[in-house]
Amino acid sequence: MAKKDQKQKKEAEIPKWKREQKKPEYKGYMAILIVMVALVHLLDEYASSSSGAIQSFVINDLFVNQMGVDYTTGLSLMSIVSLLTLVASLMASVFKALSDKYGRKPFFVISALGMGAGMLICAVAPNATIYFLGRAVVGFFTATDFQVLYIMEVSPDNKRGVFYSVTKAIGTVGIVLIAVVRGTFLTSDASNWRMIYLVPAIAGIILGVIAMFASRESKVFMERRIETLERELNAPDVAAASKKEKAGMIAGFKAIIKSKEMRNQMIATCLFMCGMMAFTGFYESVMTMGGMTTEAVTNALFFYPISWALLLFISGFISDKMGRKFAVILFGIIALVCQVGFIIGSGNGMNPVAVGLLLGGAIGSYWTSNNTITMMMSEIAPTRLRASIVSVNAVIILVATFASTAVYATLVTMIPLKSLCLWGAVITMGIGMLFLAFTTKETAGMELDSEEAE
Repeated sequence: MAKKDQKQKKEAEIPKWKREQKKPEYKGYMAILIVMVALVHLLDEYASSSSGAIQSFVINDLFVNQMGVDYTTGLSLMSIVSLLTLVASLMASVFKALSDKYGRKPFFVISALGMGAGMLICAVAPNATIYFLGRAVVGFFTATDFQVLYIMEVSPDNKRGVFYSVTKAIGTVGIVLIAVVRGTFLTSDASNWRMIYLVPAIAGIILGVIAMFASRESKVFMERRIETLERELNAPDVAAASKKEKAGMIAGFKAIIKSKEMRNQMIATCLFMCGMMAFTGFYESVMTMGGMTTEAVTNALFFYPISWALLLFISGFISDKMGRKFAVILFGIIALVCQVGFIIGSGNGMNPVAVGLLLGGAIGSYWTSNNTITMMMSEIAPTRLRASIVSVNAVIILVATFASTAVYATLVTMIPLKSLCLWGAVITMGIGMLFLAFTTKETAGMELDSEEAE
């Protein structure tokens, strides 16, 4: 009976996807889709970066004033409790894998609504506990990156890097809104840091509602889903075929284990992610503790998305033309150079504009290198398991990030902050670039679901 029900469900699912395939795209759909993806990128980047941009205000309000600890202790507690965000990201990987079965669109919409809801919780949080609950919700939905799967599956094979980098660059420019909102609300009252979350929270919820009605399912997903279902139904034993074709975390894990290429890409990303806290975990505190005023920090934060977006914009053209590996190593080197300049300049009276541009160069190049490796993993993964493989990869990477974050949280009380951020970046990025260079193959221009990818 169970086998019969399973067969009937699959038979009913195929017509649903075929009806969806036949629906004509409305005029200008691709342009609107790119705008929506760019705006969700903007929301993602804002939600991910906003906590770092107001770190000192949150620490002073929720830890120093409410809990009575000193700033350094509050900074350490902030780092430790932020591990909750990583736990939420681990849970998000299971959620993301479900899109291999149910489609990209519903999860794309839910992630936008979720990011908005998480920031809303942060905005109204009366204490540290509720604040970190909000950050955990934000971490859960920013970790899904469904907008990346969307743009990957609608882009031409030879322009995938350009489509990805352009939409993400447009979104990254929006991080300047953090500085705009910061400058608007934090000039007179430090407790107004909550407005940094409230404004985008409302915008994110509105964006999610618009995406619900304006977006369509990915054509690549529908084609592969129909093929998978038909293959299962035509098999002598439908239940056995379903088990073989089944997507999910276990199937994704098995695929990575079997593929030497995907294993090496995963290890390289883990090495890069061990430097995340050095680049993104303390930059506002580095500037504040380096003697920069609130106004100077705000000015720096206004300009850092500009260099970030510029580097991100050109990265797609470079990775499509010169290759993914070349782009990873190039932007890894740029990230280290800019990190050194930022750390030295922020404590030695450098113009805030220059400090901000160097900060954006460091963080933007760091994430560009990371994202390019993730693209390599997505390109080599088969469509029917793409979300599952990316989700398993994210879980393993987050475990490494979790461990490294705990190390940083301990070392921040023992080592000068600038030294920690400098050497943490150099060591992890250096090892990661060498490993990637010697153990992985090029994926630029690869056709999705080609024999080479499989």
